Amino acid sequence: MATFRDGSSTTATDIRDLAPTTPVPASANRGTGNPTAPPQRDIHHRPRTADVDWPSLAHAYGPADDMPGLLAALRVPDAAARRRARRRLAGSVFHQGDRYSATAPTIPHLIAAADDPGTPDRERILRLVALLAVGYDDAHIPGGFDAVGLRAEAARIAARDVGEARLAMAAWVADAPNDDIRANRAYLLDVRDFAAERDQAAWALRCYDEALAGAPAYRRLLRDPDPSVRTAAAYLLGWFPEDAAATIPLLAARAAADPDGTAAATAALAASLLGGGTAVAPWAVRTLADTAAADREDPATRPTATRAAALALTLSAPPRPDETTQRAAAILTDLLTLPGAEDAPGPRDEVPRLPYLDGDWSALAAAVLGRPDS
Repeated sequence: MATFRDGSSTTATDIRDLAPTTPVPASANRGTGNPTAPPQRDIHHRPRTADVDWPSLAHAYGPADDMPGLLAALRVPDAAARRRARRRLAGSVFHQGDRYSATAPTIPHLIAAADDPGTPDRERILRLVALLAVGYDDAHIPGGFDAVGLRAEAARIAARDVGEARLAMAAWVADAPNDDIRANRAYLLDVRDFAAERDQAAWALRCYDEALAGAPAYRRLLRDPDPSVRTAAAYLLGWFPEDAAATIPLLAARAAADPDGTAAATAALAASLLGGGTAVAPWAVRTLADTAAADREDPATRPTATRAAALALTLSAPPRPDETTQRAAAILTDLLTLPGAEDAPGPRDEVPRLPYLDGDWSALAAAVLGRPDS
């Protein structure tokens, strides 16, 4: 039983969201955790929450001393309690896109939980790891995650002299062409928190590295008996280009061999986002050929494999498209007509959703086609 700050426990049937209505600003929740501590490399054994000095860390709602209880609640039998704990944990350590000193230290515990076959909802835990590692995925489709850019930005901000940066911005305010613009710029200078920017950049990099350290576990989970876990593992692996050489062959093999259509499709897209289009192209071309009849069907019933093959092939299309890549683009164009939500007008999409872009096939096709406003 996990007990929270107010005395409630995960066995209660009326667990409330214990977080305050208004979170503390990230700039006030830096904690004393070391943002540059080296991450773990592989997670074969379950880490102990007692080994982390949680009270010295912070999240969106203050001290992170509630993290052991929330992490423990991810494993309790009560599904509703697990769901509440997962939401509260995510909302605390990743609030409106901000990370905190407590965010990265939670990741090894999440990975270990997902790597334990006895843990419920492992696919949801893996999706949470992905969120903490790279944020919202719409920023990384279709180009993939820019790990080089993340590291460069963290280094640039860490090396920045805050005093000089404020002076430079003050000069920008003074150079405004009129009083209205000068007032707007002065407001931006007044609210800008250079120290918080430094912390956010460091914490983002630390989260990414902690999640990257779990890559061996994710690769093992590509062969998990649960197709939803295989799907989530493939999705997560697709965000680590620094591990692409080891990962792309495995993802391409799963795309070709996984009996679950959603898991296979996710593996194909993950490989493509890592730059593995060449490895996935034979599967995509074969799939489009084998499902050619689907081109004449209602887009709402076109199989997952056909859709994913079109997406993967378009992501890795040659400069001069051939007949197959043109068919792939036509399939994606058809997907643009699908509703983006269950209650949207238009034909109901009967095909399982992929993890990307909250499962919105239409938005995914638009992103790959370079039509973000479609």
